[in-house]
Amino acid sequence: MATGFYCTGCGSQRALHHLLHFNFLGVAQHNLLFIPAILLLGYHWARYYAPHKIKAVMPDLLYHPKTPILLFVIITLFTILRNVAVYPFTLLAPGQ
Repeated sequence: MATGFYCTGCGSQRALHHLLHFNFLGVAQHNLLFIPAILLLGYHWARYYAPHKIKAVMPDLLYHPKTPILLFVIITLFTILRNVAVYPFTLLAPGQ
């Protein structure tokens, strides 16, 4: 936090630490976007390395042409809202 603003990844190292200790509440307190990011990475990994029989049944969610735009909008909104100093949005700031 060199600029005084929280970036998208602020709290991710502490969130990873809590994830490795299976403390999901701690993960959410430090970086709420970390949970869907890990799930997306897991989905991408399973989709890429799964046998062809499983790939045929798994829906193809990430490979839609508008997926990058949607991810960009979500990440940008998350970054902006976690820096708003009003009550519901202060919950998005990394916990100390």
